[in-house]
Formats: sequence, C-alpha cells, structure tokens
Amino acid sequence: MPPPAVVGQLVERFGSQWEDYHSPQYNEAQLREEFLNPFFEALGWDVYNKKGYAEAYKEVIHEAALKVGSRTKAPDYCFRAGAGVRSFFVEAKKPSVDIREAGAPAYQLRRYAWSAKLPVSILTDFEEFAVYDCRIRPVQTDRASTARVVYWKCTEYVDRWAELAGLFSPEAIRKGSLDKFIASTKVKKGTAEVDAAFLDEIESWRDDLARNLALRNPGSFMVSGIHGRGVAGRAGRVHPPRHDRRHHHQGLALRRPGLGAAADRDCPGRRASFDWAAA
Repeated sequence: MPPPAVVGQLVERFGSQWEDYHSPQYNEAQLREEFLNPFFEALGWDVYNKKGYAEAYKEVIHEAALKVGSRTKAPDYCFRAGAGVRSFFVEAKKPSVDIREAGAPAYQLRRYAWSAKLPVSILTDFEEFAVYDCRIRPVQTDRASTARVVYWKCTEYVDRWAELAGLFSPEAIRKGSLDKFIASTKVKKGTAEVDAAFLDEIESWRDDLARNLALRNPGSFMVSGIHGRGVAGRAGRVHPPRHDRRHHHQGLALRRPGLGAAADRDCPGRRASFDWAAA
C-alpha cells in the first residue's frame, strides 16, 4: 500500500530543515499543525472534523480532558475509530526532545493511557514514532524503552506505510487491527492491569494499618485478618479482645473514638476505617 504523496513531502521537508525544527524556538504547537495533523490525515483520520460530526462522535479530540490521579490532564490527541470510543492517545513533543532516550515523556504518555485503560498509545515528535504497551503499569523511574513495542524514525514512514496504516488507520482499527496487535503482544511477567494493581495497593494499605494499630495498642486489638479484594475499599476487621466483647451488642458495629486520627498519623494522606465488630 503506497503512502499518500503528502507523507513523503513531510519527511523531505523535515529532513531539509532539520536544524530549524530542532531549535528551542520551534514548539510543539507548530509541530502539531505543520506535521502531525497532516500525517494523521494521511492515515485517514478526520483531524479537523470536516465531516461535521457532533462532539460525542468526533474521530479526533484535541487535548481531551482525562482524570489522572486527583488531577485533570489533557493528552494532545485522542483518536476514536467508532461510536465515540477511545482507540489510542497520541502525546506530541517538539523535535528537540529525545523520544528514544528521555524517560519523562514516555512515562507521561503511559500514565495517561494506563489511567484510561487504553492498551496501546503513541509518543511522537514526527522525527520519531514510538508505540507503547500501556497495559504495563508505569513507574516514574522507568527508562524510555520500558514497554515500548515499536520505534521508527520518520525516514522509515514511506517504506513502512503499509504497517502504519494497517495498524493505526481508522478503517484498520474498525476491522480489529489493534485488538489483534494487543493479543499478539504479551504482557511481561510481573505486570498487572490497572484495576488489579489498584486493589492490590488498597489491600496492602489495610494490612499495614491493621498491623500498625495492633503494634501500637498491645493487648487491645486482635487482627483477625484482612479481607480479600471482593469489594474495593472494604475495611479490614480489628476485633476487641474476648474479655471486652461483653460491652458490645451482638451484630452492632461501633467506631472506636480517635481511630481515624491514629490511622491518618500512621499513614498520612490515606484514611481507613476499622470497625469493632461482635464475634
């Protein structure tokens, strides 16, 4: 499948003015308008919504709002191949950024996609094109190569156009290209998807808090075990010693005064409630 003529023209122009595009004055907004928008149009995406779709059905959302942790972030592009469902993100960087070696841009993209539960997303400055397996939990200290499954230079776009279009064009995605790619790319051993990782973290917080409280209050608590991950956020049970249970009515759960403050002191920023419960 030969690429549209504009792809070769973009590559030629970038190469002929390489020093200008790598200057500190050339910014990301210019790159997106001059190179990335026409590049993705060549792949078949309606970058400027020329079809006039309603907001909920646009193929390309520029700087789509996304909740990441407690903050709202905005990936540069969100591509949606059908019915307003996200297919992948693209995070753009100006050409002076070293996509191949810089860890921070890769972490940023992977964190966006991880939070949105998108298995694949792209980091690019046009000169470089990196595809990441975003099922792998991002860690801030990861190298740029961590979870990277494709890395191409712009000089390869023309020769690899069939691969690019076969994977990231809207028509190919609607035919299942990303699903097949994801299925063929195994998650590395020891990684976890977002829901499982989050529940594991909550479970470890409960365990730590229960043990900490038992150590700080010898003879006052017996940790009966931390419940599994059946319901996210379910508190572990800390029972009073047997000789104190006469003070509690059967089936009645009471909050021990001051326990919330103790939990906050032992583990700042993380609140958990531990109930007294009748045996």
